[in-house]
Amino acid sequence: MSLARLLEPSRSSFSDGTPASVAQTIDASPAIVFGVIVDPTTYPEWLAGAQHIRKVDPNWPENGARFHHTVGVGPLRLRDHTAVVSSDPPSELILEAHLGPLGSALVRFRLREGDESANSTIVELEELPQRGVIAMAWVKPAQPLVRMALWGRNAISLVRLAEIAHDRSHVITSGGPSHGGNNSMKGL
Repeated sequence: MSLARLLEPSRSSFSDGTPASVAQTIDASPAIVFGVIVDPTTYPEWLAGAQHIRKVDPNWPENGARFHHTVGVGPLRLRDHTAVVSSDPPSELILEAHLGPLGSALVRFRLREGDESANSTIVELEELPQRGVIAMAWVKPAQPLVRMALWGRNAISLVRLAEIAHDRSHVITSGGPSHGGNNSMKGL
């Protein structure tokens, strides 16, 4: 098989593969949590690896709209974009995140009311490599290692997302900014 063939799209939806998945219960309503997820300017605050949002299309978050980002760790940086595949507020957002020469991945956020109260949300974050080097790494025997790395990064991201959504929820319900609280995950 040629390298060009390996770099072609390997999947077109989540039904074509098994994504890396992690879930988190967040003490905020689905509308508040979705509001954070759908705001790309917040990504550097909570999404592990997001460094800078350079531009957001004016029609964001319509299907096909993009935000242009810089991602990376330490001195390693990639500039590319993420596009909306579909959006069903406040239940689901599917994005295709492009990572330069590494390829792209489908990212799905699914939200539903928590079991404890209407003011909590269960967020499931799924990621499925689509193209390029990251899609090639999604085959055995490397898949378990890649899945574990994605799970760890996404678990940290959801903890950070929970802090931001909880703080927004507190501001809305109390009419003022949140004071105190556990900020132990801020440095992750």
